[in-house]
Amino acid sequence: MKQMRIIASGLLVLLLGLLGNGVVSADSPWDQTDVDPHHDWTVDFSTKIQVGSASNESIYVRDSVGNRYRLEVQLTDDRESVVIKAPQEGYQPGVTYELVITDEVKSAEGTPMEEAVTMVFTVGDSPEYPEYSAKEIDYFTEIAIGSEWQDGDIPIRKWEDDPRIKVYGNPTSQDQAEVEEVIGDVNNLQDQIDLQLVEEDPSIEVYYAPISEFDKYVTNPKPGNWGLFYYWMKNGYTIYKSKILIATDVTNQAERSHLLREELTQTLGLPRDSKKYADSMFYQDWTTTQEFSDLDQALVRMLYDDRIHVGMTRDEVVDILSE
Repeated sequence: MKQMRIIASGLLVLLLGLLGNGVVSADSPWDQTDVDPHHDWTVDFSTKIQVGSASNESIYVRDSVGNRYRLEVQLTDDRESVVIKAPQEGYQPGVTYELVITDEVKSAEGTPMEEAVTMVFTVGDSPEYPEYSAKEIDYFTEIAIGSEWQDGDIPIRKWEDDPRIKVYGNPTSQDQAEVEEVIGDVNNLQDQIDLQLVEEDPSIEVYYAPISEFDKYVTNPKPGNWGLFYYWMKNGYTIYKSKILIATDVTNQAERSHLLREELTQTLGLPRDSKKYADSMFYQDWTTTQEFSDLDQALVRMLYDDRIHVGMTRDEVVDILSE
């Protein structure tokens, strides 16, 4: 008997068995307490979902008095997961809600669910978030909203899975040590992702190579740049893959250490440069800054603040961080 499995945010497992008549049935509801007010639910299916059947009509949240919230529902590219975004203002602390998956959700073959699946959750107290200054918020939106190579705003981009980093080419022992140091610095600044140095299956590839060989690793590298990063996104603006190139033939050790710190930090979702602060890792003119400034540290914290979601606009970011 074929089964369709649902997992919500890694906390719930329900088995939806395909019965002999082709109709899907569901297990009993579950309870989850102390949920973060800005939590996004991810529902993973073990089979592809019919496009259009997963929407804010067929999947929704309602509160304890029956008020129904039609939230943003995103079907992932592989059609095996659905993300239910939290309300912009967050769920109300102390309130119990139900996440409802109705029988309007169908498999790719058109098989409907026999009955709705209800998942009960209670929101915990609002966590205490750091207060950010107007200067920090302004610099964050300048660096995070936009692109290094094009004009105009691009929404928030960030990693949702833990980045797995592997180093290739001809790094020195100090280069290797710098990679480990930057990983440690970023991990110590936030707790939403955990950067890891790995030997296989990397999602971030770091190449130490002569500048003349950059085109072996990426198409049409920007000429004249001794350090580059490229990233790939899915489901809108979720970064899932990256390549970093560091030139070995035109740089000294201090320059390579600076470039690695800058490019690795930028590929996490802080892609732009700025003319504002000469001591910043994101300063546009050439420097060999070896550590994050206090302002740089605030930017990393803000990007991986759990209130800041992939796809947020400048105005949404400012509203959240100014609270």
